[in-house]
Amino acid sequence: MPLLAADQKVEQDGIRAAIYSRGGSLIYPPRHILIQAVFYLFELWVGRTLFSLRLAAPFFLVLPNPLLS
Repeated sequence: MPLLAADQKVEQDGIRAAIYSRGGSLIYPPRHILIQAVFYLFELWVGRTLFSLRLAAPFFLVLPNPLLS
């Protein structure tokens, strides 16, 4: 079992070194990960907005148009 614990420690150190080498820390991730998260949330928001507009489009067609009357 001590060998398994040693292997796990080496793996954790390797992951930590990979995170540090990309300019981040364990508490604050690298900047590019934060930027990707912001873009992902923006894409979700845009997709939800477009989907809700598509669902609401038939209702807009039924409303009276003041320019036509």
